[in-house]
Amino acid sequence: MADAFFLSVEDLEFRRKIQEYQELTGKSIGEVLREQAKQLAKRLQDNTYPKSASQGKKRVSIDIGKVFLTNEWFEETFAFKNEKLGERVKDLVRAKNQGDLEPIFQNSTRLRKLHIEPFDANRHREARKDGRVSYKQPYSFPLTDQSKVKQYIAKEKKNVGTAKAGWARCNQLLGGTIPSWLTKDGTGEIDDQSAREDKPYITLTNKVSYFEALDRKGSIVSRSLSGRADTMIKAAKRALERAAKEAGLQ
Repeated sequence: MADAFFLSVEDLEFRRKIQEYQELTGKSIGEVLREQAKQLAKRLQDNTYPKSASQGKKRVSIDIGKVFLTNEWFEETFAFKNEKLGERVKDLVRAKNQGDLEPIFQNSTRLRKLHIEPFDANRHREARKDGRVSYKQPYSFPLTDQSKVKQYIAKEKKNVGTAKAGWARCNQLLGGTIPSWLTKDGTGEIDDQSAREDKPYITLTNKVSYFEALDRKGSIVSRSLSGRADTMIKAAKRALERAAKEAGLQ
């Protein structure tokens, strides 16, 4: 996958809090880096859409449905004020009669934007912006290629969670456990240099190219870094307080 997203923490406030955490816990910088990189990968995983496989698959169906019109749409959704015209349109759709449908569509203010044409997956790709389709009404009607629409939806559902899986793979490589639906090959990797004496570091890499677009829209990385640093210090202070109580110092 081209244009992978590399995350090597340079945030000064985050680095300062890692040092503070190290001093509070007495752990080595290598231990702290591995522990916090794992927690950060988990936070990035959790903050990347979708929250669940079912949510993602539902979104795929909705987005593709905004681009490609299905025959079922007329049956289940569209209502004509003129019942006879409505039934005629539905009959023509069932018969896949493009010749008689076209003039009806062209004379309707609600259906004029629809285009009866062969299925073309590029229609969906072109309509997406930052991974989503923003407009509401389908405009491409693959009247005779309905099976191809269904095959395309099934194929796209298999890709659900790919960007999320990039961080999940980093989490897994650092010792975390991840749900099976996020186990996808080639999505993420880490460069663990936490054992170095001079300037140790760990780099997390999400190899899914479109994660950057998701991040621009949702500020996933900045939110994950900020939340992780605050949680880290609070956890260390709570641990010290518990230890002090157990030692009878409070």
